[in-house]
Amino acid sequence: MKERGDDMSFLRNKLEPSDQLRMDNGWMDGSRETVMSTVDTWLESCDEPNVLWLSGAPGAGKSAIASIIVKKLHDSSSEFDKTYNCAKFFIKRGHTTLDDPRTIWRSIAMGLVDSSLTDRWYRSLKVDVLEVMTQRVSNLYPKDVSIEDQFRDLICRPLNNLFKLTAGPSSSRRVVVVIDALDECNLSDTENQEQWSAFLGTVVRWSTELPKTCKLFLTSRLESAIEEKLKEISRPLVLNTGNDVSDESIRDIELLFKKRFEEKKVEQKQIEELAKYAAGLFIWATTVIEYVNHGDFGDRLEEVLANMSAAGARGGDSDKIGMLYGQILFTVAWERRNHPKELDRLSLVLASVIPGILRRPLPLRVLGILLSPNPEAILWITSPTN
Repeated sequence: MKERGDDMSFLRNKLEPSDQLRMDNGWMDGSRETVMSTVDTWLESCDEPNVLWLSGAPGAGKSAIASIIVKKLHDSSSEFDKTYNCAKFFIKRGHTTLDDPRTIWRSIAMGLVDSSLTDRWYRSLKVDVLEVMTQRVSNLYPKDVSIEDQFRDLICRPLNNLFKLTAGPSSSRRVVVVIDALDECNLSDTENQEQWSAFLGTVVRWSTELPKTCKLFLTSRLESAIEEKLKEISRPLVLNTGNDVSDESIRDIELLFKKRFEEKKVEQKQIEELAKYAAGLFIWATTVIEYVNHGDFGDRLEEVLANMSAAGARGGDSDKIGMLYGQILFTVAWERRNHPKELDRLSLVLASVIPGILRRPLPLRVLGILLSPNPEAILWITSPTN
């Protein structure tokens, strides 16, 4: 075996795991009970598929649920603490090390190896990964091999050996891997698309080559390429929004508004209207809360309610979010209407940010209007009909 000094430092330098961003704070106690009950049952089961795929619209709360699962499995007071362990990867579009499929499995491998520091049960996994790393001649390994080879050498073989050596099929031990936001992987060119397809292929292999005690929890938007790969091999779980939103989701959003507005005089009827209009979109609800709590509360709440009434049931999830962002941007721009330099700086920022918010490029005509703006122009640009 090569001279390498400290094993953990050696592995970290070779694997180069991606630094993860801070996780979502999740939600309040007493909400998402049905979803979490389903996840808990799946974690304990050895009869269901070992892949659970949570899908839903943008803003439905997928990342919050993924964060809560990770925190729960890492909580020393949790019923899962002694026999479950968790590694995570939260994909983030626009972050080079967090939206590249080639970084996912080696980062997760390091997360699993880290478990050996606090739990002797993982020692054999660490030994297997060390053996692979020291036997490879290339100094670039594992960055210079395919995603399929990374999965085989760093995930599949070590995990299979771990359970064969130390735990039978009926063991209470679980290894849980959480990967959030599959749809945010970089697909900007042909090479990235090929890597993405290869990564989805390894997810399918997880379902067939790893024991039921190895759990893979995935989240994504409901996109055709992902659905095609996952629908037959996973336990699907959908966060419905819009017309299909569940009564429980509406109650959870009501609870959120009540908690965050508890020191304000907000009528129960207004809370119900806000929750019903949100239709399961937690991002809409949290954005409203931040907006009205950081200004004249009464005026801003009335503005939101008035816009909801004017919009009615028109449009889908993205339209509601787009209209809300438009209202907020209009307010910010209007407050700066007598400060041309500030408005100019705001327009430059928005020219970069708005395409990301709306998830579509802006035509040159729209960019021209935005770069020489007035507040009404900003509201027009962010309207979902433009």
